[in-house]
Amino acid sequence: MTHDHLDAPDATARANCHRLLAMVGELHARGYQRIRVCPSLSGSGGYWRCSITTADNVTSSGVVIADFDRGAHYTSGSGNCYFAWSDLAGASPDALADAFAERFGEIAAAGRGADPDYAAWFAELLSHAGRGHFPIALADFELPADRLTFVAGPGAAHEELAMPLPPPPPPDQSLI
Repeated sequence: MTHDHLDAPDATARANCHRLLAMVGELHARGYQRIRVCPSLSGSGGYWRCSITTADNVTSSGVVIADFDRGAHYTSGSGNCYFAWSDLAGASPDALADAFAERFGEIAAAGRGADPDYAAWFAELLSHAGRGHFPIALADFELPADRLTFVAGPGAAHEELAMPLPPPPPPDQSLI
């Protein structure tokens, strides 16, 4: 079983998901390049989910969270109320990045550092999301283990997209 599109009533869900990923791009621009995304699809296939964590909390694939409790979690079912933040509904990626760094201080602190290879990989992922295609690494159906696949959000043209898995993180320089 495969899913080509997320079940959503309109393109608002697409904009909300893109805004979340753009927030991560903003964090990368601010020097938090060790922050990583772990995207998935709900069991029903109707909701895109994304856990945000750090490079030291992903499995060897680079896109699956290792310890769920050490991540921040979003589902498209929450709309523009990211991380249950009702005070920032509809906020810009820049404002969301400010709040994320403050409200998820442990993730932000562990995510600070250079990882230019991942940031470049993520920029490509973000360009696909800008066209309405959202990555998934986990779903209730079989996915390729050697690449990241995508589902199309509402209003997006169907394209067969795949990306290589992200590059491994560089060693944590603070530990050397």
